[in-house]
Amino acid sequence: MERMLLDHVFGGVATVLPATLHVALSTAIFNAVTPGLEVTGGSYTRAAIARNQTNFPLATSGNPSSMTLAVALGFPTATASWGTIASIYVYNATTAGDWLYGGDLTVNKAVASGDSPIFNPGSLIFRET
Repeated sequence: MERMLLDHVFGGVATVLPATLHVALSTAIFNAVTPGLEVTGGSYTRAAIARNQTNFPLATSGNPSSMTLAVALGFPTATASWGTIASIYVYNATTAGDWLYGGDLTVNKAVASGDSPIFNPGSLIFRET
C-alpha cells in the first residue's frame, strides 16, 4: 500500500481501489513488511465487504485519524481448526492480491471446528498517523 500511495501522491499515478475489500485472518502477529501466515483449510475464505461509507463511515480527524467498521463482518463456519488468530490483513482480492492494510487483534481468538468467526460493529478500528 505504501508504494501505491507514494506513486499516487508524488508520481501522479492513478490508484484504482476495488469496490470490495477482502479481510484475511492470520495466525501470526502483524508484520508491517510482509503479511503473516494466512489461515488455510477448514473451509476458510477471506471475508468480503463493500468499500463504502455505510460499512466504513468517514474517518475521524486527529492524530491518529481512525476509521471503524460499522457493520458485522463474518467468516464461514470452520470445518477444522484455524488455529489462534492474532492479526488481520485487508486485500484487494479473494486470493493473493495486494495487501492494503493490517494489524494485530487486541485479543487473540482460537477458532475451532464449528466456530463462525465474526467481527461485530465497532470491533475493527483502522488508524493512520
